Amino acid sequence: LHNIYETFVAKFYDRHLHDWNVSSQQKLVWPTENSSDYLPIMRPDLTLQHDASGHLIVLDTKFTAKILVTGRWGNQTFNRDHLFQIYAYLKSQEHRSESHKSSTCILLYPTANHDLSEAIRIQGHSVRWETVDLAKPWQQIEEELLALPAGIVLQLDQ
Repeated sequence: LHNIYETFVAKFYDRHLHDWNVSSQQKLVWPTENSSDYLPIMRPDLTLQHDASGHLIVLDTKFTAKILVTGRWGNQTFNRDHLFQIYAYLKSQEHRSESHKSSTCILLYPTANHDLSEAIRIQGHSVRWETVDLAKPWQQIEEELLALPAGIVLQLDQ
């Protein structure tokens, strides 16, 4: 199911975002001084680059019911593996351009137990956790998905 969800989101944005360059599964290269066969391959599900502003969004779909996990002390936290993965995507690519230095990332989950929309800033990058309720009528799903990149561009203009 995670492949279906990832493909749906990628094709949706490719079809609907006419003023964005949408790339799926683009391989990111580690900026190493020497190579190693043991480095993991980095492939974010989607990269979206706004034509007018150049702003870059790295979007990774997560098809899991657990957006929040129980931390060491019994508190609810974001999944650390998801955060570390997206942080590696963002920080390892900063050398590529100004857009990469201030890019946004979105971890996009289907709604399972509750809706969530959280954003933080980490070292010049906006990191967002968002949900989309796939049980809603199609028009609402479309509105929610289109609002994500549009809202980010609006925030940049303010």
